[in-house]
Amino acid sequence: MLLRPDVTPSEVDDACASAVESGLAAVTVWPADVPSAAAATGGSPVTVVAAVSGPDRTAAAYPMLDEARRAIQAGARHLAVALDPRAILGEDAAELARQLQALCRIAHAEGVHVRAVLQAPLALAAHTAAPQQAPLAPAVVGGGGLAWMRVGAPEASPSATELAEAGRLAVEAGADLLQTGFGVWGRATLEQVRAVRRALPSRHAAIGVIAGGAEDANAARHLLERAGADRVAVLDPSLYREQGVVLRTYKLGEADRIVVLLTQGEGKVRAVAKGVRKTKSRFGGRLEPFSHVDLSLYRGRELDIITQVEVVDPFRFLRDDYDRVVAGTAMLEAVDQVAQEREAAVRIFLLLVRALRALDGDPRDPAVVLDAFLLKLMALEGYRPVLAECAACGRHAELRAFSAVRGGALCASCRNGGESLLDPGTVPLLSHLLGEDLDQAAATQPRAAARREAANVVKSYVEYHLDRRLRSYPLVNR
Repeated sequence: MLLRPDVTPSEVDDACASAVESGLAAVTVWPADVPSAAAATGGSPVTVVAAVSGPDRTAAAYPMLDEARRAIQAGARHLAVALDPRAILGEDAAELARQLQALCRIAHAEGVHVRAVLQAPLALAAHTAAPQQAPLAPAVVGGGGLAWMRVGAPEASPSATELAEAGRLAVEAGADLLQTGFGVWGRATLEQVRAVRRALPSRHAAIGVIAGGAEDANAARHLLERAGADRVAVLDPSLYREQGVVLRTYKLGEADRIVVLLTQGEGKVRAVAKGVRKTKSRFGGRLEPFSHVDLSLYRGRELDIITQVEVVDPFRFLRDDYDRVVAGTAMLEAVDQVAQEREAAVRIFLLLVRALRALDGDPRDPAVVLDAFLLKLMALEGYRPVLAECAACGRHAELRAFSAVRGGALCASCRNGGESLLDPGTVPLLSHLLGEDLDQAAATQPRAAARREAANVVKSYVEYHLDRRLRSYPLVNR
C-alpha cells in the first residue's frame, strides 16, 4: 500500500498510525515519504524503513547512494534493498556487490541498518512514475512494510543454492539483515530459511534472518522455532484481496467515485476508487455496475480504498440489451438491500454471479430469470415460500392463491378475501423457478398469464420481506 506510485500523504499517516497501534516492528515507505512516516511514528518503537533502489548492473550506483543519503537525513533507520538471487550467480555479481558495499558504508556511518531482500522481480520504481507494463499488487516486507510486485503467475522461487549465495554476497558486502522474500505469492518455507541461515559464515552468525511471509500466527511460530528465523514478515491486516460484483457507484469530489460491491468474503463493501473519473484513470471502465472483478483493497477508517482491480467477467452481452440491463439492475438493487456490510455473503455472491451469467447468455425472457433469482434470494435469507402444500393448513391440495403475510401458496379453503384467484399454472411456475437451476429458468418460456401473475406474486413477496419497494422492478418488460 505505501509503495504504490500514487500513495497519498494521508494514507502514509493512516498506515503509520496503524503500525504503531498494532505493534509492528517497522513500516516501509518511499524515500520521499520518510519525513511523514518519521513524524507519524515518532516516540514509538516502529522503525521507518526506506525502500531505496537496489543494485543494478545496467546503471551507476550514484542515484541509489544519493537516494539513501536523503532517506537517512529524513529519518530512515533501515534501508531495504532488493537483491536478485539469480543475478549474483553470473558475471555481474562483482558489480552488484560493489554497489551494495558502497550503500552499506554510507548507512553504517550514520548508524542505519541495511536489509537485503533476496527476491526479484520487484517494481521499486520512482515514487512519481507508475509502471506501465503489468498490473501491480501490494506486498509486504518484514516488519509490516510494503512493496509492489507484478501480478500473474509468479516467478519460480529461488533455489536454496541461489538464496544461500545471495545471502553470502549480501553479508560480505555489509548487510545487517537478510529476508527470504516479500511473501505475497509464495510464503517462506523451512528449507528457504534454513538455507539462508546455514549459508552464513561463522563470523556472521549474528546476522538476522527474516522469513518472507507467513499465513498466520501458527506458521510464523513454526518458522521462528524450527527454521531459525529471527523475525517473520506478515501481511498488513489493512490490506486484503477479494472478488466482488459492483452493485452501484456514485461520485465523490471532482475525480473520485465511491463503489459499492458485494464481495465473497467481506459482504457488502464501500470503497473509494481514486481518480476513476479522470480520462487517464488506471481503473478505466472496470468499476461499473454488473462487473465481476478481482480487487486489492486497503481498509480505511470510514471507506476502503481500491488499489488494484482486474475484470473477471464484464458481462458484455448483458449490457447490450435493455431488457437484460433492467432485470440485472433489479437483481443488484435487491442484493444491495439484503447484504450487510462486513458480513460474509458467499452464497448470495455465488447466486448473483450465476444469475448475471444467465442474463449474459441468451435467456428467452430476462424477467423470468429475475423472478427465479429473487425467489432464491429470499430462500437464502430465510424466507423460502411454501409452494408444495398449503402454507396455512399444510394440505396437498390445488393451490390457487398466494399470501406474502402467511408465507406461501394457499388452498381454496384457506383463501380469504385478501388473496386473488390465480391461474392454475402460476404456483407450479413459481415452484419451478424456485427449485430449478438459473440456466433452466433462462430456458423457460411460460404462458403469458402465469408469467404475469408470478411476477406480481414475486414482487409483493420480496417487497413485503424487504419492507421497501424495488424501484427498478416496474421497469422490467413483461
